[in-house]
Amino acid sequence: IKSLKADMANAGVKQHGLINKSSNRFKNRMVEYIDINASLKNYFEDLKGEAETHATSVIREATGVGLRDEEIDTVELPSSFTKRQLYYKYCFSRGYSVKSDHRGRMPKLKDLPPRVSFDSQWPEGSLPKPVCEWKYFRTYWKKHFPKMIIRPPSPNTCGECWKYKNDYVGGQMFE
Repeated sequence: IKSLKADMANAGVKQHGLINKSSNRFKNRMVEYIDINASLKNYFEDLKGEAETHATSVIREATGVGLRDEEIDTVELPSSFTKRQLYYKYCFSRGYSVKSDHRGRMPKLKDLPPRVSFDSQWPEGSLPKPVCEWKYFRTYWKKHFPKMIIRPPSPNTCGECWKYKNDYVGGQMFE
């Protein structure tokens, strides 16, 4: 009864025992996730080198119209890329050969097959490094690289053709 009276005097919501502490499940994989996050950051930074400029953004800058706010600092990856392909490539670089099944479902981490092909970057006898799940890969991309997008496909036209197309649509003539 004394403890009940003391609790009533200190009325309020009691905090959970794990507030500001890591769960036991996370503690076991913390070192692994530090390595995974570092590898994901390096992977996405390297992907920036494969970015392409879109013809309309070049024309907007050349004519002085300027870019839209959402286009500033946007990294546009080629339209031939898909998020799944980039995940496969990431896993391949870490030592796994990942493919989804006929319904598009990714295998569980424990069921990932190891890489069987070897090259100069992955010599024979190398052990696979830890990778993240498909869902974590997409979440990491959205959270840490929101300006990196896969641009929509556009017709293959040269710069000259784009210039005339935009002249015709915009009603302006370029020099």
